[in-house]
Amino acid sequence: LQSGEKYHCLTRSEADNFSTWNEGVNNVPKPCNNISSSGGIAFNLCDSSSVECEKVVYRFNETGGQGGVEIWRWKSGTPPPFVAITAPEIDIDFFGVEVPPLPNVNRVLLVVRGRVNDTTNTSFNLQTTIYERS
Repeated sequence: LQSGEKYHCLTRSEADNFSTWNEGVNNVPKPCNNISSSGGIAFNLCDSSSVECEKVVYRFNETGGQGGVEIWRWKSGTPPPFVAITAPEIDIDFFGVEVPPLPNVNRVLLVVRGRVNDTTNTSFNLQTTIYERS
């Protein structure tokens, strides 16, 4: 996220139905200030040696009562499926994103709440702000 640009907040519905990159929609910064209705974030991941940026999406997904975070990365060719990045013993209850309105869309507030399903059964609530690198 820190190396990304053009942060585009996704609603839960947009994140649930995301399958391919839409240049006219996802390539434009889109703020969201209601963290409880967000379902993910899309952004460009560019480096100085590349003409075309990689497209990245993080989203919340729940399967069989177990919540987790998934990633989707694409540069060219056939768009790939989402891949789970949450350990199996972690159950995410909430994954929220807040992107401030223009011109401040160079940062993202990320909130993740959940539980570790092991002998400790520890709950966690993480909140962090990520700034775009200049």
